[in-house]
Amino acid sequence: MDINNKYETVHTHNLVRLEHTALLLVMVWLAYMNYQSINWYLFTALFLSIDIIGFYPGIIYYKFISKNVPKLFYAIYNISHSYLTWIVFSLFWLYFYGPDYVLLAPWIHLMADRGLFGNTLKAYHIAFNIEKNKHFESFEKIIYK
Repeated sequence: MDINNKYETVHTHNLVRLEHTALLLVMVWLAYMNYQSINWYLFTALFLSIDIIGFYPGIIYYKFISKNVPKLFYAIYNISHSYLTWIVFSLFWLYFYGPDYVLLAPWIHLMADRGLFGNTLKAYHIAFNIEKNKHFESFEKIIYK
């Protein structure tokens, strides 16, 4: 919420989700308006690569090996789901290939993750899978009395 209180309330989290959903709608609209200019194979590959590289290895480890997922999987998830990663990727793409609507794919993915699903970067001390953290649940009971 601010530099000294590094948590969000349900209300502020939902406002951030709303902002990301609005951006998602703009990007989907741009893709729709320019659908004939998009290489849909490449678009799909970029869209899916974020989770193929960043999410599935960690969730497979969590589900089938151990719930104690190594921090490496969190780091890979956070790198693949980072705005900074996709800004650098987009700048390289623009430099080498020029403007292309296919670059909307990773941004649509990230906006959907944050806006529709409420997912942000993963904290190392919270389960890799989506489940309520017991400490945060206790904190919520205090703050939302």
